[in-house]
Amino acid sequence: MSTAVFDNFAAPNQQPANFPYGIRIASGNTNGINDIGVAGQRGFGVGICPRVPSGMGGLQGYNDPASDNYGNYQYSDGSVMVWIPAFYYKVGTGSNGLVLNKIDVKPFSAYADVATANAAGYALHRAFYDGGAIQEGFFYDKYITSNNNGIASSLRNGIVLTSAQRGSIANTAYSTLTGSPANTLGGSIAAAKTRGSNFFCASLFNFKAVALLSVAHA
Repeated sequence: MSTAVFDNFAAPNQQPANFPYGIRIASGNTNGINDIGVAGQRGFGVGICPRVPSGMGGLQGYNDPASDNYGNYQYSDGSVMVWIPAFYYKVGTGSNGLVLNKIDVKPFSAYADVATANAAGYALHRAFYDGGAIQEGFFYDKYITSNNNGIASSLRNGIVLTSAQRGSIANTAYSTLTGSPANTLGGSIAAAKTRGSNFFCASLFNFKAVALLSVAHA
């Protein structure tokens, strides 16, 4: 447990400052932007995108760790996605400062560079490399995709898209999307592109990063 001593905290007009959800000083002076958070605490695993792409906007509460919408963004088609900030991690061996199999996660801002993190026993997750270049994070669908007027969208309570028609349920196969993607697993790639050219199927590395965060949070 760390201890910090401050001279004074005051709200406007010198009124008492209340902190109903506690106080957290962000690592590296991030002010919470692109900060993965602290495992076991509210808001862990998602964060505030440092550079929001065109067509994407934060939902109400996207910057409040106490909100269900923290780290949540919505694209122009209505898709809801969460921002996963880049992070370093270390798995405990029992002799590296962590108990066996414990996963410790630190924000990208915790170290000056990857080499410094590596020297401390931490690795930048593979999900944050693209073509050899380090990425600040990635957007990840909050909901399983469904057909939204020909677009594969991440919508709550939608009818899940699949690579084959499911009984008599309409508009569930890839081929019902714009451009009629093939009803095969390979058709998933074209299906993802119906939302926009920059969208893609989540990679194994994306899945692994989210799974690791889930284990660390527990």
